[in-house]
Amino acid sequence: MAQTRKLLPTERTLLADHLLRLDTNDRRLRFGGMLLRDEAVRRYVDSIDWAHSWNVGLFDDGVLRAVVQLSVPRPGTADFAGAGTPWLRPGAAEFAVSVEKSWQRQGVATRLMAQAVVVARNRNVRDLYMLCLPENEPMRRLAKKVGINLVFRDGEITGHVDLPAPDQLTVFAEFATEAAAAIDRWTEIVVPPAAAS
Repeated sequence: MAQTRKLLPTERTLLADHLLRLDTNDRRLRFGGMLLRDEAVRRYVDSIDWAHSWNVGLFDDGVLRAVVQLSVPRPGTADFAGAGTPWLRPGAAEFAVSVEKSWQRQGVATRLMAQAVVVARNRNVRDLYMLCLPENEPMRRLAKKVGINLVFRDGEITGHVDLPAPDQLTVFAEFATEAAAAIDRWTEIVVPPAAAS
């Protein structure tokens, strides 16, 4: 049974395995036109700062099949003061999406994006940004579905949406999603599988 939840930092191997299962074109689109080799994908995952990044994933039978990654700037970096790109300002986050081929066009990215927005709001993100290549039609469709304004500039598309402050409903929504996933996982651990006939 498929479930959505945030990944734990100890699950970086699951994230790497998911990104490695993307086909060549989906991997290129996920990484902004760069076709990363397997070892570069592993280095990328190892470099993620989990204190400033949240990954909301869809799991099917314990296998990560899709993920929305939210990243906020680290305090103390040169761009954190607001110089340079807008998604590196305080209160801003950038997101990226990857969905394995067999799970595409089933509403998975939309479902994960809705949960990622809740996670972002609960961490006081007010400006959510995305970057994608012009040929990345799935990301452009997703952006329109969730109300992100798209701008074409310098050979890429930038998207932005203002997010409202968190409220009791967003806090509860995140808690409920994580609790449901924890109960599913607990049941898998505690309840022994049915004996084979």
